[in-house]
Amino acid sequence: MKSFLTRSRWSRVDFFALGFVLMALILPRTFPLLGRVEGFLFPAATDFTITRIETDSPATTLIWGHLTRVRAACEFRAVAWALDGNGTSVPVNVEHLRGSIARPEGRSAFGPWRLSIAPDQMPATHAVVFHQCPWRPWLTETHLYP
Repeated sequence: MKSFLTRSRWSRVDFFALGFVLMALILPRTFPLLGRVEGFLFPAATDFTITRIETDSPATTLIWGHLTRVRAACEFRAVAWALDGNGTSVPVNVEHLRGSIARPEGRSAFGPWRLSIAPDQMPATHAVVFHQCPWRPWLTETHLYP
């Protein structure tokens, strides 16, 4: 390496700056992957169970259930529900009818949540929840349903 540095017009500071710039460009692109890995290894919420499903209208469904919040320090950001089919995924609107709730660590009830799908479409859906955990610049993505 020393012979390369002596032949080059770049100094060690230049190489350090280039490395810093490359890391600054590459690292944020890895955040979604880091969030998925963290959510798989250390989920923020577990034991998501739907206990009741009702038809709200021909195109909407109400659900109730329980979940266990494992990491109380992580702040809830969003639930992303999707309908799968034909090799694609379509976003499903989720409306929290009881409003926002600051859940403590442990088991708690949820619902009603209004999903913009018919009840018979529930088996073809999946959901993930996003949390902002302390000191992490990425969102922790935990697989929630099914």
